[in-house]
Amino acid sequence: MSFLTQHQSRLRWLVVAFFCMAFAAMPLLAAQRPHVLMISIDGMRPDYVTAADAHHLHVPTLRAFLKDGTYAEGVTGVVPTLTYPSHTTLVTGVWPSVHGIYANAKFESTQNHKNDSYWYANDIKMQTLWEAASAAGLSTANVGWPVTVGAKGLDYSLPAVPPYERTSADDEPDFLHQSYDHPSGLRKLADAALPRVMPPRYEKRFYWGLYVMQRYKPDFMLVHLALLDHTEHMTGPFSERSDRVLEAIDSEVAQLIKAERAIDPDSIVVIVSDHGFSPLHTRVNLGVLFAQAGLINLGPGATAQHHVEISSWKAQLWPTGGTTAVLLHDPSDAAARAKVKSLLEKAASNSEYGIERILSRDEVLKLGGFADPRMAFVVAWKLGYSGGGALTGPIVVPVTRAGTHGDLPEHPELHASFFMEGKGIAKGRNLGEIDMRQIAPTVAEILGVHLPEAKLPPVHYQP
Repeated sequence: MSFLTQHQSRLRWLVVAFFCMAFAAMPLLAAQRPHVLMISIDGMRPDYVTAADAHHLHVPTLRAFLKDGTYAEGVTGVVPTLTYPSHTTLVTGVWPSVHGIYANAKFESTQNHKNDSYWYANDIKMQTLWEAASAAGLSTANVGWPVTVGAKGLDYSLPAVPPYERTSADDEPDFLHQSYDHPSGLRKLADAALPRVMPPRYEKRFYWGLYVMQRYKPDFMLVHLALLDHTEHMTGPFSERSDRVLEAIDSEVAQLIKAERAIDPDSIVVIVSDHGFSPLHTRVNLGVLFAQAGLINLGPGATAQHHVEISSWKAQLWPTGGTTAVLLHDPSDAAARAKVKSLLEKAASNSEYGIERILSRDEVLKLGGFADPRMAFVVAWKLGYSGGGALTGPIVVPVTRAGTHGDLPEHPELHASFFMEGKGIAKGRNLGEIDMRQIAPTVAEILGVHLPEAKLPPVHYQP
């Protein structure tokens, strides 16, 4: 064997040995990273915590983050400020126009109200935190996080599932099929751990989270608590019922943190929300105007909101709470586009309709929302107004004791929350206002993983 051949052979063995040692060290490196528990409190405005005293709220666990951790005065969210697109931004670090989850429910042109929501993780176009963590050898878990049905990279998962996700302790659905769980049968095991008597305002998801955490001890865990949002929709933000629900959630968070710290004393706890909330007093059914203008043609016998059939349409509405997207059946139909533009401008001049402004397609795409190729305009409502889905009947419908979201994220009332605390996290640091897209890169950095599509930097959390 020549000297050169011996040298090449030795080099090959060195390369092989290097990679063997690197792969052998991966579990050790993963074990040295702190656990991360990421809890989403759906619909929690930051001032529920930062101004708790002014609202006479008893939330000691959440308030402790202001002293013991790093937090934001407000998180500027996405377009629209809805649960599913926001939660997907929280785990990808990109806008809805990039990750592909444009709303809670997919656009339904027939108006059959099938509630075909973005349930399935394969609708997400970008890498998620749980995929990056799993690829790095970390164990992962999820309870209730939106858009996680069938998610790859989640070792233990109890996802939000179709056809409709109820949230209160008394009306959790009994149609959560085991096939949605991973591994199959996980929900049955988690249900067996539920208390015989559920405390008032507690969610099953909390107990499921405790069970999954304590049994499987994941390195990275997601928990989505949804009852505050459910209550705010019925009674508005800072109502008596909403306040009491958040106080119960504060107790749930305390127990989740205690259980996590028993597993890993160095763990990092991240509290987020998807959006804020504003009181709702008026719902506006612009679809009635579209039908009257011949942009939507209704089938015979269309007399009531829930009994309409659409025979054809040139333009249609996609209501998302405080915003409403306008879609063209044929995006190249210049006449239909001009007719829609004229109709919207006339409607905006009527103060009764509560339209704040009309955004063009280019303006919406610059804000990262509604990248559907048929989207032509977005109606942004004034706070207190919301787009309805009726195509017949009254255009303006008064609403009492309710709340909404989905508005443009520029409104402080719609700002989301961010709090984090644990080993290596600065204490008492107020970050001011941050961008929601910064949260996923922050969590990724703590986990020691990378999200290549997330372009914004992590927040400044280190001491």
